[in-house]
Amino acid sequence: MMSAWLDNQLADETRPRLAKKGIESLDYEAYYPFQIFLDTMREIVQENRNVTMQLVAIGKAVVEHMQIDDFDTMEDFETLLTAPDGLYHGALRNAPTYENYVLEQHDGEFYFLNNTPVSNDMVFGFLWELLNHVRIDGEYYTPIPHEHYPSNERGSIFLLELRDA
Repeated sequence: MMSAWLDNQLADETRPRLAKKGIESLDYEAYYPFQIFLDTMREIVQENRNVTMQLVAIGKAVVEHMQIDDFDTMEDFETLLTAPDGLYHGALRNAPTYENYVLEQHDGEFYFLNNTPVSNDMVFGFLWELLNHVRIDGEYYTPIPHEHYPSNERGSIFLLELRDA
């Protein structure tokens, strides 16, 4: 997942930020503190130039580095997102249990909550790319940001809207 910071559609903008922190390539056997990536995300936001485009590009690139198949059920999809060793909680850093992704169903609709320090733009890019490549229970979904979506902040809700194939 960390390679998405070095290899994405706007890598010319994101790669130099990590190079300043001593990361020009990744050793897949090495440990990298997640704080480096959170600090880099904060720098992108504070610079206020192409913020959404950079963060969405990084989120999309995460999917490009995953080997993933369709999900048989929404529960299988939820397991990828919310399990202790899923995408955020265990795979990226030691995080408190309340700091996670949450998938809930209300009135037949599925909602995804970003309750992590990861930017909503990055989460949106990830969800967009993932849901464009996989089906859940034979169906395709599209992430729709909540109407009060704070793009480069954290803690938003996304509707996973059923779409036509």
